[in-house]
Amino acid sequence: MHIDLRPWEEQDAPSLAFFANEPLIAKNLRAGFPSPYGLEDAKAYIAFCHQQDPTENLCLAITDDDCAVGSIGVFCRGERKAELGYWLGKPYWGKGIMTKMVIEICDMAFQIFPIDEIFAEPYEWNAASQRVLEKAGFVYSGEKEKSRVYTLGRGRG
Repeated sequence: MHIDLRPWEEQDAPSLAFFANEPLIAKNLRAGFPSPYGLEDAKAYIAFCHQQDPTENLCLAITDDDCAVGSIGVFCRGERKAELGYWLGKPYWGKGIMTKMVIEICDMAFQIFPIDEIFAEPYEWNAASQRVLEKAGFVYSGEKEKSRVYTLGRGRG
C-alpha cells in the first residue's frame, strides 16, 4: 500500500465510482453527494475539480498505488478561512490514512492560500471523522446544524 495525494485524472472515474458508491459515505457528506454513486457521477466530479480555481481551492484524489480510493479538498471561503472536506473508501477506514492526508493537505493549504484558519463540520454522529480531525490537530469549536465545528489555525503546534 502506497497512499498519496494527486490531482484528479479522467481515468480515475471507474475507481472513484467504485469507492464512492458506499451509502455510509453519502450519509456523512453534504452538498448532495449521490447515492448510489455511478460512473457519470464520478466523471462529473472530476470535471468539477478541474474547473476549480487553483488559487482558491485544492481538490485532490487520495490514491493507493495510483488508484483513486478517496477525495480530499480545501476550499477558500473568504475572511481568511477555508473549509476542509474528505472521504475515503471503506476498505481503508481505521488505518490512520485520513489523519495523514488531512495533515498533508492542510500544510499545503497554509502554504498556498492567504488563510489563517481551516474548518471542518462533520455531522454530530460521525465520531470517526471527529477523531481524524482531533488527531490532525483540529480543535472543537462549537455546534452548527447537526454538525460539530472543528478549526485549525495557521500557528498550530
